[in-house]
Amino acid sequence: MSRRRPFHPALLVALVLVLAGATGVALAIATGSHHSRQPGPPSITAPVPPHPPVEVMPWSWTQELAFYQPPAPLVDEPPGTLVRIQHLAPDVALPPGTIAWRILYHSLSIHGHDIVDSGIVLAPGGRPPPGGWPLVTFAHATVGIADFCAPSRYSDIDWISDVHGFLAAGYAVAATDYQGLGAPGVHPYLVGTSEARSVLDAARAAREIPGLDISNRVVAVGFSQGGQAVLFAGQQAASYAPDIDLLGVVAMSPGIAIPRIIASLDTSADLNGFFVTVAYAWSHTYSNLPITSLLTPEALAKIGVVQSQCEDGIGTAYSTLQPDQVEQPGLSTDAAWQEHLEQNDPGHSPTYAPILIVQGEEDLLIPYRLDEQFAQMVCARQHDRVTFDLYPTGGHYTATVQSRSAVLKWVAARFASEPAPSTCRGVPAPRDGVVPDV
Repeated sequence: MSRRRPFHPALLVALVLVLAGATGVALAIATGSHHSRQPGPPSITAPVPPHPPVEVMPWSWTQELAFYQPPAPLVDEPPGTLVRIQHLAPDVALPPGTIAWRILYHSLSIHGHDIVDSGIVLAPGGRPPPGGWPLVTFAHATVGIADFCAPSRYSDIDWISDVHGFLAAGYAVAATDYQGLGAPGVHPYLVGTSEARSVLDAARAAREIPGLDISNRVVAVGFSQGGQAVLFAGQQAASYAPDIDLLGVVAMSPGIAIPRIIASLDTSADLNGFFVTVAYAWSHTYSNLPITSLLTPEALAKIGVVQSQCEDGIGTAYSTLQPDQVEQPGLSTDAAWQEHLEQNDPGHSPTYAPILIVQGEEDLLIPYRLDEQFAQMVCARQHDRVTFDLYPTGGHYTATVQSRSAVLKWVAARFASEPAPSTCRGVPAPRDGVVPDV
């Protein structure tokens, strides 16, 4: 049963007009067993309450920024409800017939407010299999928090790890920008619940695109920040999005052990930009974290760069300061700061779906020992099903390239309803038999 609303005749006319003027990409609008301690969510979806039809915005330079502005007033709709779509012409070669759209869709902030998120959806050309195209919902790495850093604003879509492989395998792909990136608001960078909702609601929204037949059978794939996002999505899918049948989670070089990683940012001036990005985002997310309690006056003097540059620019601007010139002293004993670090650390709630962790041994940003210890913890304490793939010559990014064939094979097995490994195969035993606390 599809989650889509009825196809409106007026929308069909609009789609024909948009597609008739589209250039650059040929568009074709085509007519298990998995881990659980309890019975999993049903594979069918609940009906969506009636709401206005999807708006189709023709692409033009003058409309590019207007696409991301939500309707005013924004009428509350269920999370995942599609608001608007716009033809996207990627400037990279994709399998023939690939369908590409920007999307604007409803989501839910961590404070319970109805908001809109943006992203993109791609689907193979041709006739989908029975039940619709299997769906990969993808979560991207750190880009910054300014709206213009949103990946969907650019026609180069190679930020989606192995997008060509997913499309060639016959999967649709939904890729969120996250909350507050692209659409209005401050992006809650590294806030796990916010990221998880963006990832899951993008999957819901993809299923509402008129003319596309997309399944609710989903695998979540994320890289770096996105690895943290999909781990949280795996923990929250059954309660937040029971209409999504989440079959697996692939976390590549994931952001885990958040308290330890954030604490390690004071080891190098080159990492100052990451800390400033977290401080700025969390001060706008949590009322008990004023930015003056996190950043020094020297750091605050440069804070405008956070909204005028993407992550590389932020890093460059703050690399001229030493870490002790950026972070307020005493954060290791600040109760509010420590509370939110723990809240945003994945792995402390059971995951419904099996997990694949991809990690490079030469990763200088996320030390591989942390991901190894994470896998040991969730295997032993939560009995999650985890496969840990370590690539000896892989770095933070290169491990995602080296693992492409293995990831595709693992994802294909989930969509084929093959049983996931019944034990934590490939996860080294804890040293001295002591389960690490990551």
